[in-house]
Amino acid sequence: MEEQNQQELLTQARAFSSDFDDVVNALHGQLLQTIEQGIVQQPISYLYWYKKGGEENVDWRPDYAPDPDPKDQLYVGQWCYLKTHPDIAASEARYSRCCKALRNNPFEKTLKKFPDYEQYKFANISQKVSLHDDLKGSHDDTGLLRMACLRVLAGGIELYLDPLYMEEPANRYPLEMINDNHKDPTEIAVKAGLGTLVYPSDKTISAAKRLIGKIKEDGGAVDLRLEETAKGEPFKAAKRTVPVKAMVREMTLLSNRVLNTYNGIKNRFPPSAIQYALNIMDDQTSKVQISKYQAAYDESEEVPLSNINQDLVTRAEMDKQFPF
Repeated sequence: MEEQNQQELLTQARAFSSDFDDVVNALHGQLLQTIEQGIVQQPISYLYWYKKGGEENVDWRPDYAPDPDPKDQLYVGQWCYLKTHPDIAASEARYSRCCKALRNNPFEKTLKKFPDYEQYKFANISQKVSLHDDLKGSHDDTGLLRMACLRVLAGGIELYLDPLYMEEPANRYPLEMINDNHKDPTEIAVKAGLGTLVYPSDKTISAAKRLIGKIKEDGGAVDLRLEETAKGEPFKAAKRTVPVKAMVREMTLLSNRVLNTYNGIKNRFPPSAIQYALNIMDDQTSKVQISKYQAAYDESEEVPLSNINQDLVTRAEMDKQFPF
């Protein structure tokens, strides 16, 4: 695959990951997920409803809330006050906007140009991959399953083409913003063994500073990567075998979040599907090698790296954030 085509695919994969994660977060953020069907609403641990002035209200992260009980269900019908509550309408509107953006994303159309994409989809179907329980109950679980499988592939492509998360400097989080909410993906990638950091020598730093001075004297614009070199920030380099490991790691960890893979082999994402994903990248890797990499992430609590600061939050993680 030519470098220009790789960059276009990387850009589209990142955009799709962002759109999909927005849908998931909007789905989890819906105050009443079954409102349109008008069926019994299951209790949510970080939400509860109460009576105030004769009207039903929704509280989000209140100072006090009783422990939810499966028996404490709420019927939201056509004439229920909650159906027209502004907060309910806002959460439904956000979910609809996110779904529309995902439907209009061109990533899948691009992938259809690759014969191996059809084989990738067939591998998931034949292995009976299903939607993660955490995502069930949307307006279209069948469509969301297809998008979830595509999200796993998008993440894999991102990490194959960019194991150390080489975003353009202008798009990176400043160091002062790297905290519990905004993690440094490059640091995580290095710790995961996906690549190495190479620091410029003193001579290289001095040469970069001199070059920047000459460029500014001529009135030219200075490349951000050159400025980074002058500051002594590391280059990014990856070994030849790292992209394969990076793709396997990402697809394995992502699948644990968005898919159910009860296949009897440590519930791993199908190695054949990953093999077809690698074929898209013109990389021929055996299923044996793929399985060896996957074994390192059996029951792993490591986080996927694609779109890491988008915060693809599961309902279980949301429960931990709001432990009532």
